[in-house]
Amino acid sequence: MAELSTKRKKIASCDFCKAKRVLCHPVETGSCPRCADKGLICTTTPVVRKKRRTKAELQNQRKPESSASQASTPDLCLDGPSTSLEVWTGSQKPSRNLPAPGLDLPSSLVRELFQDLRTLPHFHYPLLPLKELETSLRRRSWHLPALPPHERVLAHCILAITARITSSTSIIVGLDQHKASNLATREPLYTRSLNDFRDFGKKRENICEQLRGEAVWLAQQEAIMINSNAHNAISLSILDFLEYRASGKGGNAYTSAYIHSLRYLSEQSDLSRNSVDRIKFSAYLMAIALCAVSTGAGIPFTHHDQLLMCGEDPTISLEEITNRISTNSLGKTPIFDNMRPLSLHVISLARDISEHITGTFARRHPLDEAELISKYNSLDLLHTTISTCMSQMQNNQHVIEKSVFQWMRYCTFPLLHAWSTLALLVFEELKRRRELIRVNSLTESLDIPGNTIQSRLDLLYLQFRAMASQAPLKSPDHSKKFPRFRELRDGLNVAGFSWVDQTGVVGDIDKFLLSSGSNQQVTDVTDHTVTTAELEIWSLPLSLSGGEDGFAAWAQSLQSLNPLGLLDIGVEGGGGSVDLFGIGAAIGASSDTTQTLEPRIHPIFN
Repeated sequence: MAELSTKRKKIASCDFCKAKRVLCHPVETGSCPRCADKGLICTTTPVVRKKRRTKAELQNQRKPESSASQASTPDLCLDGPSTSLEVWTGSQKPSRNLPAPGLDLPSSLVRELFQDLRTLPHFHYPLLPLKELETSLRRRSWHLPALPPHERVLAHCILAITARITSSTSIIVGLDQHKASNLATREPLYTRSLNDFRDFGKKRENICEQLRGEAVWLAQQEAIMINSNAHNAISLSILDFLEYRASGKGGNAYTSAYIHSLRYLSEQSDLSRNSVDRIKFSAYLMAIALCAVSTGAGIPFTHHDQLLMCGEDPTISLEEITNRISTNSLGKTPIFDNMRPLSLHVISLARDISEHITGTFARRHPLDEAELISKYNSLDLLHTTISTCMSQMQNNQHVIEKSVFQWMRYCTFPLLHAWSTLALLVFEELKRRRELIRVNSLTESLDIPGNTIQSRLDLLYLQFRAMASQAPLKSPDHSKKFPRFRELRDGLNVAGFSWVDQTGVVGDIDKFLLSSGSNQQVTDVTDHTVTTAELEIWSLPLSLSGGEDGFAAWAQSLQSLNPLGLLDIGVEGGGGSVDLFGIGAAIGASSDTTQTLEPRIHPIFN
């Protein structure tokens, strides 16, 4: 008996052999023979066995569960075996608060989703260890549970975001491969292959939400918010984007944790070792600032954080940037040479607008007219600079290398969208203040004498309205490429279903299509050369029946459907490009629709 009590416990099988379901011959120190033969790192994850419960404990547990199941719909078993993708293609939307049961993703789909990451802006992130992660996955035969914890979390985050742009029929269930492949191009916006894509969008959304729920659950289990490293920072960045997409709230908890990780890593070593990394960090911080400001939240990073990641503030002004671009060919001085100072100018302007005009504190206090006029001048100057960039880029397209021109597109259109976002935010706040004075006679809400409040505010309101009206306008030079609204609606149903729920833009398009005489006009709009007047109608369909409110709703839909102007980043020409959510050619700032930004007021405002 003494010998039995002192007998050593059998060593557990290693992770690789356990995943392959083969016999393992573990040793106390070193690698097992199988891992040594394959050149793998032999790791063993300890398994904590639960204490066996008594019969009385099991009966007590079943009683409340049975009573609860009678009062509500039964939930899916989260402790059961792996669930295939088809289970999650029903009409119900998975709960975001429950841990995911673990989708059984085939290795071929995992490889395809990782390949799709190269079409997203996240692929260019300076800290992304993609090669290291893919090497680790190949060593484990693309088996996700065999990854180390921090790599596994990042892998699931990548799957959650790339599932929204993939054309794989494993995600878009029920659609044949040919039609699914076309969803990654601009063709669905111009040719109608199906009557209604809505069911495919629902199924896709359910799967994508389940993948996001699993990534969130794994992130919580591994406490990535408090363990700062490069892998966790990228995971938090992706979760921040997905949370913003799902809830419409910028500056969420993931944003704060992400900034904390960047701050910690920046204090340990210099993250922006070269000028390219500084440009990239400035662009990503600009995106974070716009997400926060556009949803009413404060900018989550400080000026000191900005200095750590982007370097010293630029000494060049917007006027100097405009002069530099207008007097030099962009072939010699590409726009991305000015991307860092322009991004930092946008961040500074967004911070000022949030603190003095649109933020929570500013909305509770009287409006500062001098600050408002200053921001109008700054936005107008930023608009002039971006217009010059776009004009020079388009004029020199034939002398610029195709790859260089593509990078110039990457830089220019997010800046255009940043300007339109800030202009629309100020316009909406002025509209709110104006309604307060008109309806409630709150003359004390402004630092202006009572007898001039309405007239002064009306003047500022008209100026900002004229500026904001330029955001959704389309250029007649490329009207032949403007899509039909039915195809735009179908593309939204497939590619951005959760945004549709938040903005209501699909319902607005349906109302427009049902309006008197619009059906025949929309059918014919792409069959002939559209005049400027007709183009203005198609640019602002809601304005036909909604007046100013219709314009504002349409502009807001453009902003929320195209966060940060990152939808249309494919190579011009369609066929081989992949937009961020497959609908870039028709939404937001696109090279096919916006080339000149001349100040004008839409006829609806006359």
